[in-house]
Amino acid sequence: MTVESMWGVYHADGGLLGELRYVMGVAFRGEHCSLCDITHSIAWEKGEMKEWRNASEIPFHLVHLNERPEDVEAATEGKTPCIVGKINSGFVMLATDEELTSFDGSVDLLKSHIEEKLQKISPQQTNAFSPEKIVKIAIQAGEAIMDVYENAEDIEITQKGDDSPLTKADIAAHEVIVEGLQSIDSTPIVSEEGRVGDPLSSDICWLVDPLDGTKEFIKRNGMFTVNIALMQRNGSRWKPLFGVVHAPASETTWYGGALTTSQRHGPDGTGSMMVQPSEGKVKLVASGSHRGEKDESFAAAVGEHELVRMGSSLKACIVAEGGADLYPRFGPTSCWDIAAAHAVVSGAGGIVVGPDGKTLDYDLVEEVLNPYFLVAADNRWTETWVEHQ
Repeated sequence: MTVESMWGVYHADGGLLGELRYVMGVAFRGEHCSLCDITHSIAWEKGEMKEWRNASEIPFHLVHLNERPEDVEAATEGKTPCIVGKINSGFVMLATDEELTSFDGSVDLLKSHIEEKLQKISPQQTNAFSPEKIVKIAIQAGEAIMDVYENAEDIEITQKGDDSPLTKADIAAHEVIVEGLQSIDSTPIVSEEGRVGDPLSSDICWLVDPLDGTKEFIKRNGMFTVNIALMQRNGSRWKPLFGVVHAPASETTWYGGALTTSQRHGPDGTGSMMVQPSEGKVKLVASGSHRGEKDESFAAAVGEHELVRMGSSLKACIVAEGGADLYPRFGPTSCWDIAAAHAVVSGAGGIVVGPDGKTLDYDLVEEVLNPYFLVAADNRWTETWVEHQ
């Protein structure tokens, strides 16, 4: 995740009229722009600010609201004043209005803040992150799971606070993943089995389900996975940038997202993958453990369809690789259950939407439970999905 350019956006229009409105707002309404307070002295850019921008290896642009390129406008609308960084998958927030205000007009404090942010997502840091490294960690976690799966005559099961089952395999996989991710860098980790670091201290975070489908694991049907997602924060909400879903029992791995095209590696097929919307009978993949009235109602509204039953996040991966068209989820899930597969589906050209038909996003801190969601090969069923909430 390399920052290609930086954009500081003032909370005012440019030009004579814009400047006049800003001056009047400052004089009569006590308004101000925290970015302007840092970059300018009276009407001119501060010398130290200009010197910093000119010496920066990353192009650093300062623009007014009416001067923003379309992509910068979309990324900063309603958030100005602010500074954002452009990366290959969109934009990351480098300094919010609140942060800019806290620098009390100091260029040095802003510079230190930006340099610290860039260091966290610098090429040196993200070269350490590679799809291959994360896939390897997921496979190692899968091996730890299979050690328990194959060697235990009776799988020892305990209950967590929410009455969900917990096995030695969950803990073993969690420990492997945390150790592996921490060997790369200090990015915070949110796992179903424990948190390392504070996700709100960073704009990126690892989101982990060490063993998705513990009930399937207990049933010994092989339909369980290891899920690892790299998440990007926007305020209190998060979106997946990259995900790995590894099925240890079948030795199959799906990975991809905004940072790399989606791939499938396994004994029965390896290579790039794309969704393949059916032209005839719709293929609808459903849970092997839970199915209710809403599932039946939505399936009926879809029309003639073939039902494929499967467990864990494998359902979303089957859509990503072109084996199914739809995976509607009307049951409870947590953010770590689906975020990695969401990234894979997105990288394969599919969609994952919430009850309102908009792209699903996540809360990793306060409310980890997801709303209902739909994974689909294309958007032809989105309206039907929204009608069935």
